[in-house]
Amino acid sequence: MCLLNPISQQELVLFVTGLYVSTAFYCFATCLKVFKRENDLSVAERWLSWGVLALATILWPIVVPLSYLERRSFGSEHF
Repeated sequence: MCLLNPISQQELVLFVTGLYVSTAFYCFATCLKVFKRENDLSVAERWLSWGVLALATILWPIVVPLSYLERRSFGSEHF
């Protein structure tokens, strides 16, 4: 038995999808800004960085909390 009617289920799915996409875009933009600051990367390191950037964008629900915990454990002087 579902507590939501079909219209509200569809609205909820659209809202969650929009939230996921907007947060993924924000994660991508933030990581891209950091990536562009690095000028001394080799070609292999640059390809690896693009791969990490793509994975971080897709997996942001896992990456963001882990990044927060790492930042909190080391302190803000490292970032």
